[in-house]
Amino acid sequence: MVDKEGLCLLVDIFEPQEILPLLKQSIPVSVTDLNISGYADYFWSSCDGHIIQAERKQNGELLSNLMRVEEQLSRQYNQAAENILIIEGFIIPSQKGCSTLKMSKNRKYFYIDREYEHTGYAAWLSWLYQLDKAGITHYCTPDLNGTAALLVALYKNAQKLEHTTLNRYIKEKIYIEEKNPQVRNLMGLQGVNIGEVRAKALIDRFGSLWGVMLASVEELVEVDGIGKKLAVDILRSVGRRNDA
Repeated sequence: MVDKEGLCLLVDIFEPQEILPLLKQSIPVSVTDLNISGYADYFWSSCDGHIIQAERKQNGELLSNLMRVEEQLSRQYNQAAENILIIEGFIIPSQKGCSTLKMSKNRKYFYIDREYEHTGYAAWLSWLYQLDKAGITHYCTPDLNGTAALLVALYKNAQKLEHTTLNRYIKEKIYIEEKNPQVRNLMGLQGVNIGEVRAKALIDRFGSLWGVMLASVEELVEVDGIGKKLAVDILRSVGRRNDA
C-alpha cells in the first residue's frame, strides 16, 4: 500500500469521488484503504523517500469538535515524517465565537454558513499555533477544487530534488505521549466537566477509573484542582448519590 518511490498520490476510499479526476489531470493517483490502516486521507512519498500525509477536514468539522480532530491527528502522527492538515472553507471571527465561510456553487462569492458560539476566534488561532509547534502544517482551501490544486502542488513540490526556500524542508516533530485510556474514560463521564490535567491527577492518585469511583468526596478533594462540586459530580455520574 505504501508508495515509497513517490510514484503516485494515495487517496483514501472514503474521500469524495469528485476529487479524483481533478487530481488525475496532473499527477498519478491510486485509491486505497488509508484510514482503516491508520493513515490520513492522502499519502505520498518525496524524492528523498520521506513519507508525507495530509488529513482533509471541512471548517465545520473542526469547530464542532476540535478535541476529536486533535485525537485523530495524534493517532496518525507517527505514520509519516511530515504531517499536513487541509482545512476546507474559511473561518472568521463573529460576535459570539467563530463563523464558517463557504464558497457558492458558482464560485463567485463566499457566504456565512454557520456560527459556532462555543469556540472563540482567539482559541481557534491558538489551536492552529499549537498545531504548528507540533510540526503539523495547515493549509486553508476554498473548496474541493482548491484542495485538489493544493495536493497537486504539494505532491509535485515533494518530487523536486532541491529546495532552497528558507533552506528548510521538514518541520521538527514532537514526541506524543501515549494516551492513557483511564484518563480518557474519566474525561468522558457524562455530566462531568473535567479536563485532561485534572483527570491525569486523579488517575495518578487513585491508579484507575475504578479507584476514582470508589473514593470518597473527601479523598477526591485532596487532589490539586478538584473542588467539592466536581468531586460530587464525578461520584453522581456513576450513581453514588447517597455517598456524594
